[in-house]
Amino acid sequence: MKNLLWTLTIIIILSVLVWYLLPVFLAKSITSDKSLGIIPEEIKEEVSGLPEKLEAADLTEKEMIDLVDQVSNREMLNIYEELKATALTDVDQVAHIILKDLQLTDDKKLSLVTLLKQNITLEEIKATMKELSKNEEMLQFYFPVIKETIKRVLEQKGNEAEVIKSE
Repeated sequence: MKNLLWTLTIIIILSVLVWYLLPVFLAKSITSDKSLGIIPEEIKEEVSGLPEKLEAADLTEKEMIDLVDQVSNREMLNIYEELKATALTDVDQVAHIILKDLQLTDDKKLSLVTLLKQNITLEEIKATMKELSKNEEMLQFYFPVIKETIKRVLEQKGNEAEVIKSE
């Protein structure tokens, strides 16, 4: 009985580390000026211009966080499966697959398509799909961490933008 309690305690602690602390750590690593060596500089550079990219697409950090919250892990897996089963030909096609079931106005969908087309190529999407396919059995665990990390990056970038605007 004592071993079972000890095992459950360890599982709970590890769950907290993975589901809560890992996204916090990743988001801080991505948005920090200091390099911890785990996030490639290209990603940090892309994220540094995020507020401007969202503003150019007439989107806010809050709208993007709401969008991320709107998509369940099951829906993320379904989107992944549909993208994997489709012969991808362009970013518009990928955007349509991702956005088709989201509760957004047509204007916001158009803004997101524009944002995607301006910031990602089909080759990058295919490379990401290839990487995800290497560990498909882990996707159900990756997506919640990815969602929380994205939300925290958006929050931090939104806060930074507010500080800059108020100065």
